[in-house]
Amino acid sequence: MSAPAVSLLDALVRRGGEADLHQLAADIDRPDRGTGNSLTVLIRRGLVERIAPGQYRLTAAGRDAHRDGVAIKSGPRKPFSAMRQATGTLRARLWSALRAKRKGTIDALLRIAARGDERDARVNAQKYLRGLDKAAVVRLLDWREPNPSNPGAARGRWLLLNDIGPQTPVLRRDGSVWDPNSRTTLAQDVQQETGHE
Repeated sequence: MSAPAVSLLDALVRRGGEADLHQLAADIDRPDRGTGNSLTVLIRRGLVERIAPGQYRLTAAGRDAHRDGVAIKSGPRKPFSAMRQATGTLRARLWSALRAKRKGTIDALLRIAARGDERDARVNAQKYLRGLDKAAVVRLLDWREPNPSNPGAARGRWLLLNDIGPQTPVLRRDGSVWDPNSRTTLAQDVQQETGHE
C-alpha cells in the first residue's frame, strides 16, 4: 500500500472509522489537498466513502484492506491493452472520405482529406491504399498511365470493398493491417500477393 493510503486507513481506524478532511490531514501530516487526492483514490477503490462534504467513512472493504495490508496504488487497475487510435491524421481523414464516397481516385480523395500541411500527402495516401488493398479492404479498379504533361498524376480509382467500421484501419510497419473495429489483424490477400487471380 502507498504510504499516504496506509496512513489514511490507520487514521480512520484510530478515529473509529469516521473523520473530516482537516482531521485526517493533521493526523498524517500532509496538506489538505494531498490528503483529498489520496482519499479520492481510496474512494475509487471502494475503501472509503464520502458521507458529506469533507466527511469520510471507512467501508467494510477498507477495514479488510487495512487488516490484510492490501496494496493500493493510484494508477489504473488494469493494464492498457488497446491500441491507441490516431485521430485527425491524413489516413483517418482519407478513411472517412473513402467510406463516404465508396470509390475515387487518390486526387479526389485527397481533395476531401488533405489539409495542405501534410508532408508527402500523395505518397502517404498511396502507401495506405496499397496496404488496404493487400488486406482486401479496398481494390484498385483501373489504372491509367501518367499524363506526359503531368508525370506525377498516374491515377487509378479505388473501390471500398469491405467497410470494416468507423475507426481507421492502421497500416503497420510490417505491412499488416490492424482493424480497431474488430480488434483483429486483417489477413493479407494471398492471390494478390502472389500475382494469381
